[in-house]
Amino acid sequence: MPCSGCGGKSHTPGPSHGHILGCGWTQSSGVRRYNPFSGTEQEEILFDSVNLALKSAAKPGTKGFATALADALAKELGDRCKD
Repeated sequence: MPCSGCGGKSHTPGPSHGHILGCGWTQSSGVRRYNPFSGTEQEEILFDSVNLALKSAAKPGTKGFATALADALAKELGDRCKD
């Protein structure tokens, strides 16, 4: 089964820009796991996360903004988790 993020298999990337949110493929205890988000969904997650971070009091380009972005990304991923 190809990766839902880029269509690649194992270490062979797919035809798109690839994974945004990590490699998307792991094998744990003999079970293959694929990124649950398509490339489009990954772009939406990042877009929404940046917008949330921009609403914070932190100034872009600062460590505070990086923290706000990380928090927003964690929230977006948690909200969209399919498991």
